[in-house]
Amino acid sequence: MQFGVLGFPVKHSLSPSIHNLWFKENNIQAQYHLLECEKIEDLESFVASLEEKNFAGVNVTLPYKNAMFEILKAKNYEISETAEILQSVNTVDFRRKIATNTDVYGFLQICKVYEDDHILVVGGGGVASSVIAACQISNSHANITITNRTIEKAQAISENLMCDLYLGDLSKLDLSNFEIIINATSLGLNGEILPLNYNTLRKSTKCYDTIYSPKMTPFLESTKLRGCQVQNGAMMLVHQAAKAFELWHDVKPSIDLGKKAMKEFLI
Repeated sequence: MQFGVLGFPVKHSLSPSIHNLWFKENNIQAQYHLLECEKIEDLESFVASLEEKNFAGVNVTLPYKNAMFEILKAKNYEISETAEILQSVNTVDFRRKIATNTDVYGFLQICKVYEDDHILVVGGGGVASSVIAACQISNSHANITITNRTIEKAQAISENLMCDLYLGDLSKLDLSNFEIIINATSLGLNGEILPLNYNTLRKSTKCYDTIYSPKMTPFLESTKLRGCQVQNGAMMLVHQAAKAFELWHDVKPSIDLGKKAMKEFLI
């Protein structure tokens, strides 16, 4: 059986390391590949080629989670309720023509939201939708604000998930109003830093980055420097991968084994 992670870029991905350990643990004869599709206009034909090659399933990562939802919906795949609400797919089973989103589950395992928490989410893609949904599930009374460089994308998520939208200059936003701040963008993969007003942070603020490589993004380094609790996306990846593995193979893999694959990226 053939599986893989589909996105661009994916050379940094540790998903193969995690799944290959779980294949061995459960005596499953399968391979897990890195699948790069450079251009979004080629995604539909790329997916068709995977189907033709009898791939059993894929995980979908940046920047194609929303586009994959549209493609598979048009192909009449069975879309899970979560993926339908978020219009974002990160796990596909080609054999059963099923598409779902396990990012929500993954983030729920690492983030605890308390009543009346004020949460800032920076991002406009599928990951941003997933972490917002996870926060809403964790505590329906949380106050969530989304912002993004491309305001139209953030506005669409704000309307879909009924959270607040910040339209102003992110570098001038007072961060002392937030108990939780989440980077759900790709900024940090190549050393970029979120343009935030870091001097307004409170030490009690919890800061999450959905990126796990590098282990400490400039966002996490800057917030930790100011005394904040920080968490990267390593364990979110392990938990969402475990849920995908369970969908594909009907067996729950060892989380500890998944952590072993990610040990150099755990904070």
